[in-house]
Amino acid sequence: MFHVYNIKLMSSMSQTTLRSLCIVLFFFCMTTSNYAVNKEKDMKHILLISSYFPDKENSRIIINSFSQKLNTELNCRITVEYMDSESSFDFKEWENWMTELFEAYKTAPDIVIIIGGEAWTTYTTSCPPTWKNIPIVLGSVKDSYINYSQLIPQDINDIQDICNTTESFGDFHVTGFYTKDYFKENLQLIRQLQPKVNKIAYIYDNRYNFRFLTPYLQKLAQEVGFKELHPFYGSELTTMQLVDSLVSQDNSFAILSSGWYTDAQNYSHAYSMLHNELVLQHSKFFYLIMDQGRTNPNYLGGYYVAAEDLGNDLAGLTYEVLSKGIDNSRKFQITPSEPKYYINYKMLLKSNIDQSRLPLHTVLYNKEPSFLKTYFWQLFVGVLIILGIIIILILRMLYYKRITTVKAHMMEEQKILREKADESNRLKSAFLANMSHEIRTPLNAIVGFSSQLAYADDKEEAHTYMKIIETNNALLLQLISDILDLSKIESGQLDFHYSETDIVQVCRNLEQEYLPKIKEGISLQCEFPDKKCIIYTERHRLAQAISNFLSNAAKFTEKGYICFGYEHITDGLHFFVKDTGKGIADENLPKVFARFEKIDDFTPGNGLGMSICKGIIEKMDGEIGVKSELGKGSIFWFTLPCKIISVEK
Repeated sequence: MFHVYNIKLMSSMSQTTLRSLCIVLFFFCMTTSNYAVNKEKDMKHILLISSYFPDKENSRIIINSFSQKLNTELNCRITVEYMDSESSFDFKEWENWMTELFEAYKTAPDIVIIIGGEAWTTYTTSCPPTWKNIPIVLGSVKDSYINYSQLIPQDINDIQDICNTTESFGDFHVTGFYTKDYFKENLQLIRQLQPKVNKIAYIYDNRYNFRFLTPYLQKLAQEVGFKELHPFYGSELTTMQLVDSLVSQDNSFAILSSGWYTDAQNYSHAYSMLHNELVLQHSKFFYLIMDQGRTNPNYLGGYYVAAEDLGNDLAGLTYEVLSKGIDNSRKFQITPSEPKYYINYKMLLKSNIDQSRLPLHTVLYNKEPSFLKTYFWQLFVGVLIILGIIIILILRMLYYKRITTVKAHMMEEQKILREKADESNRLKSAFLANMSHEIRTPLNAIVGFSSQLAYADDKEEAHTYMKIIETNNALLLQLISDILDLSKIESGQLDFHYSETDIVQVCRNLEQEYLPKIKEGISLQCEFPDKKCIIYTERHRLAQAISNFLSNAAKFTEKGYICFGYEHITDGLHFFVKDTGKGIADENLPKVFARFEKIDDFTPGNGLGMSICKGIIEKMDGEIGVKSELGKGSIFWFTLPCKIISVEK
C-alpha cells in the first residue's frame, strides 16, 4: 500500500513539474516574440535613391560611407535604389522608373535620401500624395538647380540663368547638403604644379549639352593665366576620338576632368574604355574636379571634398532629421566638410613634378611604406606556417605510406588486391618524388636568399631578394593549396556549399583580380550575354575553376588578348577562356588535365591546376575540355548543369 501511494505521489509531482515547465516556456517564447516585434517596429526604414549606376565610383563611395556611419549610430534598414540616369537621357523613362519604385513600396519609408539632381527632379514630378510628408535629404547636388523635366540645353546660355535649388522644394519637406565644383582652385593647382603648362584640355561627358559651360570655363582659365581651354565633350565625341585627341596633345597641355561616363554613342562603358586606353600612355594624367576614387592609375589628384566625407556628412544630417525632426535640423546648405588637395603619390612620382610645389597640407594617397617594414611579420609568420605545413604533410604522407605497406603485407596472398596495393604504392611514390622536387625548388630559393638578405649592401639589392622570397612563398603556398584540394577531390571530401550566385558578379570580380596580373600589351576581354544572371551553384568552386583557366592563359599569352565569359546552353551554361598564346600540340592535348603534367617545363607551375579544375567540374556534374592550335592559341571550356533563377539582359 505504501508503494502504491508513493508511485501515485511521484506521478502527481511529475505532472506538476511538467505543467510548470510548459508555462515557463510559453512565457519565454511570448517575451522573445514581443521583443523581436518591438525591435522591428523601432527600426527606421531609410530609402536611398541614387541618380547613378553602382559602378560610378563617386556615388558608390558616398553610399558606402553613408551606410557604414549610419548603421553605427542608428537601428535602421537602408534600401538603395539606382535610377541609372546615365544610361538614358529620356526624362520620361526616368519618371516611369520612379513611378514603378513608388508602386513597389507598399509601406512608405521613414525618410528618403536622394543622391544627384536627376533623381531629385524626377522625384518632384512623380511623387504620389501619400509620400509628400516624408522628410527628404539631398546629397551630391549643386546650389544651382536644373529642371531636367523642362530641360532644353540651348535655352541655358549663361550660368546666371540657372535658378537656386531651394526654389525646387515647393511643398516638400527638404534639407540636405550641396557641393561645389572647384574649377578655379583646380586651375590654380595646375598652374602651381606645372608652371610651363599654358593650355587646358577639359574633358566632360556633358550629356545634357550645356552651352553655358564652355565660355564660363574659358573665362576662368584666362583669369588664372592660361592661354587656352579646349573642351572635349561626350555629347560631341566618342571615347576613342577623345583618346586620340588627348594622346596627340603636347606637354603644353594639362588634362582636367569632370567625369566621362558616356559619350556621343551613349556607350555605357565609356569610363573604363577611356582609362584602359590611357593607362598605356604613361605621360597622360588627369586633374580632378571631384573625387572619382583612389584606384584609377590615370589620376594625379585635385581640390575637392572627399566622397567619403560627403557620405559621412549626409549620415550625420539623416540621423539629425530622424532624431530631432526636419524642422529642428540644419537647413539646406553647403556640405560641412572642407575641400582638400588630394594627390596620388604613385602618379606624382611618374609625372616628375617637383614635390616642393605641392600646396600646404596636401593629402598624399597610395603612398606605401617600405616593403620590409610593411611585410616583415607577414613574411616571418608565413615562413613558419609553411614549414609547419610541410612537416605535417610529410608526417601524413609517411603515415599513409606505413598504413599502405601494412595493408599490402596482409593481402600478399590475394593477387588482385596485391596488384591494387602495388599500384597505389607506385602512384604515391611518384607523388612524393614530384612533390619533393616542387617543394625543394622554392624552398631552396627562400632559404638561400633569406641568408643573403642579411648581407645586402643597398636597398635595391635587398628589395630584389625580398621579391624573390615573396614569389617563391606564393609558389609554395599555391602548391600546398593545390595538394590539399587534389587530396580532398580524390578522397571525396571537397566541400561544396550551394547558394544563389550572380555569375556576372563572380566574373567581374575575377576580371578586376586579373587585370593587373596579365602582361603589358595584352587585353583582358569579357563576353557576358547578361547584365545579371543568378543561378544555384557552388560560388567558390566555380570561381576557382575559372580562375585557374585565367591563370593558365596569363602564363602562356605573350601578345594579343585573353577573353573569358559564358553563354547559355540547354539545361545550363557554357563557360570559356580564350587566348592568343602559344597553343598546345595535338599530341599533348590528352595530358592537359593529368596530374603533374607540364607541357612547358620553363613556365612556372606544378601541373595540378587543370587536374583540380577537372575534379571540381566533374563533381558538379559538368564536362570540361580544351581546343588548341599550336602557335595560335587555346580555348579552355566547361559546361555547368544548373538552375537559372533569374536573368537581367
